[in-house]
Amino acid sequence: MARLVERLGRARLAGQPLVDAGHLLASANDNDGYDIQTELTDWLTGHGQGDLAGYKIGATAKGMQEVLGVPGPVYGHILSGNVLRPSETFACNPDCKPGVECEIAFRLGDDLAPSAAPFTRDHVAGRIDAVLPAIEIVENRYGDFRDCSIALLTADDFFHKACVLGDPVLVWRDIDLPDTVGRVSLNDEWVEAGQGREVLGHPLEAVVWLANKLAQRNTSLKAGQIIMTGSITPVHWIDAYPVHIAIDISGLGASSVNLTDGSRLC
Repeated sequence: MARLVERLGRARLAGQPLVDAGHLLASANDNDGYDIQTELTDWLTGHGQGDLAGYKIGATAKGMQEVLGVPGPVYGHILSGNVLRPSETFACNPDCKPGVECEIAFRLGDDLAPSAAPFTRDHVAGRIDAVLPAIEIVENRYGDFRDCSIALLTADDFFHKACVLGDPVLVWRDIDLPDTVGRVSLNDEWVEAGQGREVLGHPLEAVVWLANKLAQRNTSLKAGQIIMTGSITPVHWIDAYPVHIAIDISGLGASSVNLTDGSRLC
């Protein structure tokens, strides 16, 4: 495990694709992936990437589950060193095939202890103090990801690279989250759109899923953590730089990021 963690961590820090990713981990057991993911988080924290700031959830839309060949959602870790504010500039390596996603994020106001599981939507909603429009920057650093085990993708935080958080919306309970419309623009041209219901029918269901999944591993969600609930639009892959990315989610607001070609830095 230690050698694989080192391999994943070094590739992430260097901004380089994973060579022979399809042969790195053959396990079909998602717990193997999550065990390695935990070790990788500790490794990245020890190499200057910050502390655990929250979680990203991938494959919450049926379409993405079909594309990725997974039966349900998968979570990954978000580290504080990879959380950006709107309008920041972020360098990507085109060789890692970056993409962007438009997401609804939640911020917890109270802990969700494993002893309180199983959680319901009402239980989770009562612990959330803000909703945020967010961008997830993802990378297909695996080549043909369909050649990789789900355990390997899980271990490597399921395509995660960074996220951009918009301003928190504190008065959110009257917003019909499934009916919200999210859009992605590329250099001021709208290129993707979708609705909140793409996320398991209701974005809060993604938080319920995560809280219960973590409880099975005797891990809790903590006050102040951010949960990215998965893209409400199709992922938009970036193939030219520099580029200005913006999202807008009805009732929640906007966020943006400037992506540049960082391959010379790798």
